[in-house]
Amino acid sequence: ALDTTQAAQDALASAAAALALRDAERREALAAMQAIDGQGLQEQRGQLEAHARILTSAEKTWSELARQRQALVHWQAKAAQLAQAAQTESTALAAEAAQTALLEARLAQAEKSLKGAEVACAASVEQLRANLQDEQPCPVCGALEHPYSHADHALQAMLASLQDEVLDCRTQARGNLERLATHKVALAAHLREQAQTAEELSALPSIIDGLNAQWQPHADTLQLPPEDERADWFTQHLAANAAGLQALAQQETALRQASTLREQAQAALDLASSDHARCTSAVADAQARLAQLQAQQAGNADKGETARAALDTLLAQLDGAFADADGAEGWKEGWRAGPAAFRAARESESRQWLKQQADQDKRGHALATLAAQLEAALLAAGKAQHTAQEAHAAFAAADKRRTALQAQRNALWQGQSVAEVERALADAIAQAKEQLVRQQTAAQSASQQRTRLEEACAQLSQRLATLREQEHGATTALHGWLHQFQDAHPGYAPATLDELRARLAIAPDAMRAERDALQVLADRHTAAVSVLAERRRQLAMHVQQPPEALEMDVAALQAALDALALERQAANEEATRLRLAIAQDDARRHSAQAMLAQIEAQAVIERRWASLNELIGSADGKKFRNYAQQFTLEVLLGYANAHLNHLARRYQLERIDNPNNPSLGLMVRDQDMGGELRSVHSLSGGESFLVSLALALGLASLSSNRVRVESLFIDEGFGSLDTETLRVAMDALDGLQAMGRKVGVISHVQEMTERIATRILVQPGSGGKSVVTVR
Repeated sequence: ALDTTQAAQDALASAAAALALRDAERREALAAMQAIDGQGLQEQRGQLEAHARILTSAEKTWSELARQRQALVHWQAKAAQLAQAAQTESTALAAEAAQTALLEARLAQAEKSLKGAEVACAASVEQLRANLQDEQPCPVCGALEHPYSHADHALQAMLASLQDEVLDCRTQARGNLERLATHKVALAAHLREQAQTAEELSALPSIIDGLNAQWQPHADTLQLPPEDERADWFTQHLAANAAGLQALAQQETALRQASTLREQAQAALDLASSDHARCTSAVADAQARLAQLQAQQAGNADKGETARAALDTLLAQLDGAFADADGAEGWKEGWRAGPAAFRAARESESRQWLKQQADQDKRGHALATLAAQLEAALLAAGKAQHTAQEAHAAFAAADKRRTALQAQRNALWQGQSVAEVERALADAIAQAKEQLVRQQTAAQSASQQRTRLEEACAQLSQRLATLREQEHGATTALHGWLHQFQDAHPGYAPATLDELRARLAIAPDAMRAERDALQVLADRHTAAVSVLAERRRQLAMHVQQPPEALEMDVAALQAALDALALERQAANEEATRLRLAIAQDDARRHSAQAMLAQIEAQAVIERRWASLNELIGSADGKKFRNYAQQFTLEVLLGYANAHLNHLARRYQLERIDNPNNPSLGLMVRDQDMGGELRSVHSLSGGESFLVSLALALGLASLSSNRVRVESLFIDEGFGSLDTETLRVAMDALDGLQAMGRKVGVISHVQEMTERIATRILVQPGSGGKSVVTVR
């Protein structure tokens, strides 16, 4: 007991030392944790995050504002540039238009002079001159002298000069018309760009005003540098804020580590405390045990005295027991001389007797037990034999089933192990899942493609019906025109449409060649008429002149005739050279026919792409995007009007229809005002909320074609509704809930709590916290 007490005291001292060490570690960890202000870190983090949100919002707003201002300056510069270009084109167009009248007058005068010269140089007049003979009267004037019987080279030179002048005037007129068309096209392009620029400029001030309104709170709260330094300022402050957040994160990490260390030290301290308490309890138990043993020792001494007295009494009483035994007279001396031997002899005798008695009882019991066991063993042997037979039969059946199952398994998996089969099945399942995902994606894509194709088919059907109507109208108009043309020109008009198509099938080159030939004949006829008139005038003047004057001019005329002969020779040489040049040019044109065919094919492609450009728009896809969004908006308005029919029967939404300038804007048709179209801005607050709710429900219905929309959340807007409108809106939301959709309403209107069964209440608390309760 003394050794146990000493060991317990040593363990108590060791536990006390460990407890003191753990307590010191706990205090050290607690001091390290208290050195960091956790609440302050949270407040600093909140301030830094709020400041970061403010800086990010301010930087985003400022960047967008700067971008919009740059866009405004760009569009203003472009508008000024377009205005200058349009002014330049207008000036050039006015100058060309002013030249048009002058060029037309010059062309008319040149053609008039050319007609007179051509009349004078007509082939009939030349033939008449060639038939004149000396000393024979002229069939026209009857004169015997024929001074102009030879070719008039001066008149031919004048004719050629007038023809060149007419060609020059026509070239100038065509150039003037081409320049007019070019300036008109350029001016129209500038005007279209001006309209687009004006549209962009009209939208920018409102955007900039909105951005300025968003920027003004930031400008009031932040100490900002000049505008040219703000981008760097935002970058530096955001970087500094991020560095502050990173430093806070490090401090928070140190705080969490200190907290972890404190918790570990506290756990170690608790463990040491339990060990110390256990050791203290062990010491107390050892001391109590020692005291108990000492008390027992004192009590045992008293009991020894009492026992000796009782022994003497008992020895006196045992005299009668040993009176009849051999050597009884000396049993006390024998007991006193050797109490142990005496006691052992008596115990031996007692045990022998008891053993004999027990053996007898045991044999009797054993005989009975053996008889019962024999009977039970016989029954158990019979049962065991029956069980063994059943077990053998079950084993044979199980072995047979095992053999069959092994054969089936080998037939199924070709002797592969379970792990390999499971791995193969897992791979097959993964492949099947991937294939399922691909099939689902393909099915969704096919569904979307089918929807688009159905819409395209519907549009093409409508377009086909329109084209058939246009074809019918064009056929009717063609028949009507053909009848009118037959009535107006019975000698030239085609009798049937087939004959008209045959005439229209004539190649443009053949028609152009025939038109040029007719024009040449017409020009020759006009020239012949002009030359005839000129010759008649000269004949009249010749008849009026005296013969003496004619004789005096013979020498001069001969000299002029020689000069004209030389000029004629030079003109013939020049004409030969020009014919050669024309032949060479025709050869070049003939060799360039293939290139002209390619140019014509490329022109057809260019016209097709120009038509596509007119339909689709520019490269940014804005016009085509608006064109496609119009159909989606029409479908959305169909869904929205279906919901609006339950919310507000008075109104229906329609898209602004402007073929020249397609728009995605909306108008409201007032059913109570005879279908009058109104602006959406003319609606009241409650009516605007109902229209917005109908559009949101329509958008959900439109989205549900491909994705199931099961939840709808509405944030505020109910406060602007009167009692009746609020009831209609709530009935609509109840109907949506009855259809299986979850409807969430965020509002502060007290009257709505009577209609909403499940409510989530958010109540503000102290310290910036809130309490959320569900009722």
